[in-house]
Amino acid sequence: MPSEEPILGDKKGSNFDFDMLDQQALEDQRKMFELIERQKNFSLCHFCHAPILPDDNSVLLQSTECFHSVHLACFKNSAREALTDNSSMFCPECGRQISVVEMRNYFDQEELEEIEKRQMQKLIGSNINLKKCPCGFMMEAAQGQIDYNVKDENGQSMSPAAAIHMSRYRIRCQSCENNFCHGCGVQPYHAGKNCEEYQRHANAKKCRFCGNELADQREEIKDAGAFADICLR
Repeated sequence: MPSEEPILGDKKGSNFDFDMLDQQALEDQRKMFELIERQKNFSLCHFCHAPILPDDNSVLLQSTECFHSVHLACFKNSAREALTDNSSMFCPECGRQISVVEMRNYFDQEELEEIEKRQMQKLIGSNINLKKCPCGFMMEAAQGQIDYNVKDENGQSMSPAAAIHMSRYRIRCQSCENNFCHGCGVQPYHAGKNCEEYQRHANAKKCRFCGNELADQREEIKDAGAFADICLR
């Protein structure tokens, strides 16, 4: 007579301990119900929709006068985004506006400086006419009137192209009152040269007396000791 094969799920025909499995499932279910019951007694963070447990760092909103609680991490993430975007922040539960003072209150000085840096980067990126002086002051650049009679830093007449470049890129800071080129950032503005010409001139080898560029080695006095790097003009 053929032996009977154990039927899957038949407790008598299997070595698997179904009673233990049932007990574990019941224990897991009991723990879940206990957790749900405990969470009913805790406030809910309406940023992440998770309960605020006793050991969690939380914020009690005050400037809204609603005194709703939220997780500190959730609050800082939302406040950082709002401050960076220069936008408003609201209580996620009642919709009342949170003050900028309260938003900033939960950041240390290093974090605030990082936020202000991001603000500046975003502001500059959104406004191509907004320029930053080397002193840090921000201002809006606008093309000035072209003066074809203006002189360069050596008192020589500028080319028409140089005069046009100057009208577009030379700007005077309203804070420190220094002028600079908002194209390359050089201070003071490189009168008589565009940015590329100035960079080439700045990196070129020059006569140490007159400052003229030494176009090639033929314009130097060779093997002259103290008279080296002097042009023949």
